Amino acid sequence: MKQIATELVVVGAGPGGYAAAFYAADRGKKVLLVEQDRRLGGVCLNRGCIPTKTLLEDSLMIAAARACHFMKGDMQVSLKRIKERKKYGLLGARKSPQYHKR
Repeated sequence: MKQIATELVVVGAGPGGYAAAFYAADRGKKVLLVEQDRRLGGVCLNRGCIPTKTLLEDSLMIAAARACHFMKGDMQVSLKRIKERKKYGLLGARKSPQYHKR
């Protein structure tokens, strides 16, 4: 196995991990960022907080629209569009750590 010379090892590429790694790298340190997932962002960005908040926001908007007194009938909800919105929101959020990837 090839040896890697480094001054700092950061375990976990979530919001705190990649921020710490880039901060140290910007100050001239040789940094090794270790992440078990193939994408930066950790659980929060890829499977946890961000996707959950996107879906919660959509459900609140649907509930508010259905509660409007001037709406007639029932509105149709597209799960396909909700999933697309979540996907594109995540892609936008992922650009931040990927932009810094060296």
